Amino acid sequence: MAKQLISTPQVTDPGTEGIIGYDYQRGLAVMLCIKMVENHQIENVVCEFHEDIVQIRDRNQLELVQVKKTQSKNWTLHNLITPEKKQKLGVLGKLLMPIQGGKDVIKIAFWGHGKLGISDDGSGFSLSELAALLSTPESSKDADWLTRLNQFTEYLSKQLSLQGISAETVKAGLLMLDINLAFPHPSAIENENCHLLLHTLKKIWAIELTLEEAKIVCNEIYNRVRQISHHPLQPWTVKSISRPELIDIVQKRAEEFSPAANREATLTTQEKLIRVELEAKTKYAFQKRLNAMVLRYETSIDSAEWQGYRTEIDIRCRKFREEYPSLTGPELWQGLLQIFSDLGNKWESAKNDARFGYDFVEGIFFDMTGICEVKWMRNRNYKL
Repeated sequence: MAKQLISTPQVTDPGTEGIIGYDYQRGLAVMLCIKMVENHQIENVVCEFHEDIVQIRDRNQLELVQVKKTQSKNWTLHNLITPEKKQKLGVLGKLLMPIQGGKDVIKIAFWGHGKLGISDDGSGFSLSELAALLSTPESSKDADWLTRLNQFTEYLSKQLSLQGISAETVKAGLLMLDINLAFPHPSAIENENCHLLLHTLKKIWAIELTLEEAKIVCNEIYNRVRQISHHPLQPWTVKSISRPELIDIVQKRAEEFSPAANREATLTTQEKLIRVELEAKTKYAFQKRLNAMVLRYETSIDSAEWQGYRTEIDIRCRKFREEYPSLTGPELWQGLLQIFSDLGNKWESAKNDARFGYDFVEGIFFDMTGICEVKWMRNRNYKL
């Protein structure tokens, strides 16, 4: 009999499904953390606190996310409404309850991977139609759209009244509800997160990591998500990753990696000036440049302002080179350091912010030298 049991395929596998489900939930939390790097408005990603994931926007506005993945069935409106065994609320009821409680919720979401069932269970209302209705662009929300939304509101109000959800809550909640089961497959989300990180860092900080480096960073974020998910009955501050913490994790890891071959130009200038080991100095320049790029993004410096800083550095460097054409090596570099100091004092005072001082100027300088070839010792008519 034991052999028969072992050799008999399982019809269902709730244990493994449950483990994969939690892992997928964390993978989706990692994805939201990576997106938080770019999104100034998201201040925290909270795990396992009233909902699977809570995003906290500025002014403590909440976005509640229920994460589901299924490979064995289609999701229907009935699934969304009906409570599981020993539960008082279904998925939709759980999402709506904080709204009914007067919490400062601006969005509720049913996200994950799966298929939307087209069946209406005989009611005339299907989950796929509701999802399409809620994703309608603002410009297309006409009288017919409003009529159909009101019909869904009336139907769901009647169904959810048995769970203690009021019609007013349903009406308000549907306007906040987002249904998206098109997130990556559980087997693919780790790889998707790595590529999302690569794209994000290239877009906002102008740095390029390798795929292996991205995997290391994503794994560290995942471990942090798993850590905060294992704190039952704790305040939300213990169960969250703040945007500054997340940026610190990503930035420190990025600084540890040796710049790739196409980043060598960032040290062309200093290497020729000081004649030290290329690897160490490349890393130094990369760190300075990265710090400046992060500050640029965090303080919303636009392209015109950024170019203004670059131009001012360029003018000062050219003028110094014209005044002292015979200087080379460490003497030339010391002169440039004085320029960085002067400009740093000026910009720090103008911004009333110590972050815009010497280090910021040096970081911009290395960003400039990473784009153009600088011929300090061979050509007086150098260009930045």
